[in-house]
Amino acid sequence: MTSGHAALVVAGVAASTFLAHAVADGIGRRLRSPHRLTTSQLVAELRDSVPVLSAAILPVLLLAFTAWSSIPGVWAQGIAGLYLVIRLGLIGALVARYRGVPSSRRTVLAGLTLAALGALITVIKVTVGH
Repeated sequence: MTSGHAALVVAGVAASTFLAHAVADGIGRRLRSPHRLTTSQLVAELRDSVPVLSAAILPVLLLAFTAWSSIPGVWAQGIAGLYLVIRLGLIGALVARYRGVPSSRRTVLAGLTLAALGALITVIKVTVGH
């Protein structure tokens, strides 16, 4: 698969996952309430799913860039994987921040564990895929 094709695949997966999250959250909200969703609730569901799209921006840009340059696509995949692993590692701290509480040792450990699992999956994917 070329880097250009991979960029399109990642963008498509991100877009479909974004919509799936928004629809699933909307259905879940509808099941918990007998009332129809308001426009503001629908907008909130879409907004809450934005991290799915934002996580894909850098990988898509990197893959697209390598499609038009002489940089090997495996470099873009590695950098994108590292970026996503860092994002995974920061999830605990971000949740604590949004809740308005300081990060606990448990929160940091959970983020590091998630990042380590993400790194392992990335290494396996790059190794097996190439």
